[in-house]
Amino acid sequence: MLGPQRTEGERAMNSTLTSAYAEALFNSELPTGSTPTRAEAATAIRRAIAEFGGVRACASVMASEYGDHPETAIRRMRWALAVAESHVPTPARYAIRCARSRAHHHHRHHRTYVPLHSS
Repeated sequence: MLGPQRTEGERAMNSTLTSAYAEALFNSELPTGSTPTRAEAATAIRRAIAEFGGVRACASVMASEYGDHPETAIRRMRWALAVAESHVPTPARYAIRCARSRAHHHHRHHRTYVPLHSS
């Protein structure tokens, strides 16, 4: 029973992240239809969140755009969702990334020291 609950929670978390990223991307400087790299998308998301004062503010501006320009807002949001979905780490991808980071960190800081002079 725990497995399905965790899966639902992971899905909810992933959905929330995707929505937040999409709202920020909607308000970003990236052009609709572009295919940003993960780094470009992350930078655009951070900038939009900082510029508008948070994810909720991004959502508010997005809602206003839907009211003012629904035809362009729909295209923009479809694009933002597609970019966000391709860049939000799934729990499995996140776990792999964390494991690689730990392994890299461990490897860099735990070297084998060989004495210069043997007795």
